[in-house]
Order: sequence, then structure tokens, then C-alpha cells
Amino acid sequence: MRKVTSVMALVSAIGVLALAAPASAHVTAVEVKNTKNIKVGSASVNSSHTVFYACDMLPDNVGVYGRMRLSNGQIRDVADGNGSADGCGVGNAPAGTTIVAIEAVWRGGTTSGWKAT
Repeated sequence: MRKVTSVMALVSAIGVLALAAPASAHVTAVEVKNTKNIKVGSASVNSSHTVFYACDMLPDNVGVYGRMRLSNGQIRDVADGNGSADGCGVGNAPAGTTIVAIEAVWRGGTTSGWKAT
């Protein structure tokens, strides 16, 4: 009887701890490759789905931009205006919306495809 009670108390305590654990935040990211299958850029969204980043990673003079699909159905583009230099293009979801999908686009003709956030 004592073993059963101890086991039940342990299971109950684990259940309480599991319920109290915070939900883990996640960042969604995609990458785009050129026609030679070389990674040329990426796009990502922060864990609150309100800030978007588009990054050009290859000095090929072609360029990369990102696309974000908003919860209101709009699609907005964000360019990495400095090419492959440090820093990325940054865009924000308008008040009252969130970013529901993202895509990275290489101006040479390839995309990452849309990914839900």
C-alpha cells in the first residue's frame, strides 16, 4: 500500500510540474538556394510572429528578399537592402495582425516555398 501511494504521489507531482511548465517559444526560418544548390539567403520570424527578417548571404550581386503572409491575408515583401553585408532587412506586422507564413526569394529565380509559422 505504501509503495502504491508513493508512486501515485510521484505521478501526481510530475503531472503538476508538466502543467506548470511554460510553453516553449519557437522561431520559424526558411532558406533559399540558387540554381547551383548553394544557400544564398534566408527568412525568419520571431516567436511572437510580429517581426520578420530577410537575409542575403552570398555576394553574388543578385539579391534576396523575404515575403510574409499576414493574418489579414496581405502579403508584404521585405528586402535585404545591403546585400550580403552584415545585417538583414527587417519588417513588422501591422498592429492587430501576425505573420502566419514566410518565404525567402532569390532574385535569380528560386524560392524556399511558403512555410507556416
